Amino acid sequence: MYESSSEFGREIASDYARLNTCTGEWILQLADFDASASWTGDGCSSLVQWLQIYCDMGRSTAKEKLRVARELVRRPVVARALRDGAIPYTKARELTRLEGFDNDRDERYVADAPAMSMPRLEAWVKQWNFHGAPERKPASLED
Repeated sequence: MYESSSEFGREIASDYARLNTCTGEWILQLADFDASASWTGDGCSSLVQWLQIYCDMGRSTAKEKLRVARELVRRPVVARALRDGAIPYTKARELTRLEGFDNDRDERYVADAPAMSMPRLEAWVKQWNFHGAPERKPASLED
C-alpha cells in the first residue's frame, strides 16, 4: 500500500479506508436482511426494488450490491476477511467474481489480496476465470 506525500492525500486515503470498512459492514448486514426477507414487509417484490426505493440506488448498483452480499454468504473465507478488516470491500467484491467456489483458493487469494493493487487483483481474477476452468467452452470464437 502506498502512502501519499501530502497530508491532504493521506486524509483522503484514510477516509476512503473508513468508507470501505463501513461499506463492508453494510454489505454483510444486507446479506442478513436478504436472508430474513424483512424487505417484503415494505411491499417490495424484490430486495433490488427495496434498495432502489429505500436506499435510492440505481437498479444496476442494487443488483451488484445484492450479488456481492449473496456471494459472501457462500464464501465464508472472503466474508470473514471483510468482517475482520483484512481486506477492504473493493477487494472482497472482486474476489466474489471468482468462478467456482473453493475455500482453499479463497484462502490463498484472501492472503495475497492485501499486498496486491486493485488492477493486479482484477487481472488475477480474470485470468483464473478465463484459464482456471479448461472444461468450460467459450460462448463464441471471439471469446
